[in-house]
Amino acid sequence: MLISHCTTGLTKKFNVSCSTYYTRLMDLKDLLKRYPHIRVAKESDNDLIIDFYKKLNDKSLPQSKLHFHNDDFFKFIRERSKDYLVFILENSKKDIEGISIISYRDGFIDGKSTIVGYLGDLRLISAKDSDIEWHKFFAEFMKYSEYMDETFCCKYYQVALKTSSDLDIKGIKFSPLVQYEMVNIIGVVLKLISASRFKVTRATSEDKEDIVRFLEKDHKKRNFGLHYPEEFERRLETWENFDISNWIICRRKKEIVAITYTWNPRDSKAYTVSTVPRIEKVKLKILKYTPLIRLSKIPKDNSILNILYLGQITFTNDYSNFKKQRILKAFLRFLFMKNQKFTSLAYCNFQVEDLFQRTPGIFYEKSPMTLYSVHYHEDDCIKYPISPTGKAPAFDLAYL
Repeated sequence: MLISHCTTGLTKKFNVSCSTYYTRLMDLKDLLKRYPHIRVAKESDNDLIIDFYKKLNDKSLPQSKLHFHNDDFFKFIRERSKDYLVFILENSKKDIEGISIISYRDGFIDGKSTIVGYLGDLRLISAKDSDIEWHKFFAEFMKYSEYMDETFCCKYYQVALKTSSDLDIKGIKFSPLVQYEMVNIIGVVLKLISASRFKVTRATSEDKEDIVRFLEKDHKKRNFGLHYPEEFERRLETWENFDISNWIICRRKKEIVAITYTWNPRDSKAYTVSTVPRIEKVKLKILKYTPLIRLSKIPKDNSILNILYLGQITFTNDYSNFKKQRILKAFLRFLFMKNQKFTSLAYCNFQVEDLFQRTPGIFYEKSPMTLYSVHYHEDDCIKYPISPTGKAPAFDLAYL
């Protein structure tokens, strides 16, 4: 479903119409008239979009390539959100040279319910004159977003980018919300993450109300926090191979102290690895057969990486960082003891928590990332700044 029908979606839920609350300056169709090479993608554009990603793969590093299951790009988009915009940049031959994905949902900013957007891919095949048009369009898009029904009057956007990314787009301000590390966990030493007083189990239908209540209380305090129970139900209905047992609960004396989930998105998108360096294979095989070490599955050449997402862990409020690290270890022990079919376990380690600081016994690789809020700005003025809450913003790997 495309966002052009948004007046039946989120805005209806909140009884919001941009034209009611604001002096309507622009709608999306009017804005796009200024940019003849940019348009909103339709599902009938699926094959063209898949060809675009294949061209990107040809230009990318040979080690890892992105693929969509059954060449269905829009299945991946619908798993992010039922409300979205996909923009494509075309050249004179109608070949796609750029793509951008924006997902919308209900969320919290400064403790108040509102509409939030996530900027996904903002990809270009090459740097050409059309790039200028692309950047100008997005600056204007951000400027008028709060006035357009097509964007649900969204004022707040976030995006995750490599910390070293070039963010020089005139008219757009990227304000760091929090730094984090994209951590890929490949193994653990059981003796160093020994069993603790925490009990970890997979959820059952009997846990549903407790999970929703626990998450709802926490997310209201996070910027870009999710709406529960709506998000809980959406995942059960929309995510492939996801059910109540994907949620994982950590208890102490029968009390819930932390919740997370695992999910593998390979039925919508996946990465393949063309060649695993021989030295890496040797090291992994040595570790694989070392006593008391549990290791993820060793990837094969030209195979799909079986990446298991470990969702943002929600902790009880009064726990110290030391206890949170113990809970992380309890989760990891549970997952590596029960399931070693994944090639890595992916987790976002936010700087404000830094759960991986001084944690011997965990084998992982990490990449520095930053989560930004994105704003239109003029004369260094940001119209809707976001106040820090002291907690990591809500962020889900499913949006990447």
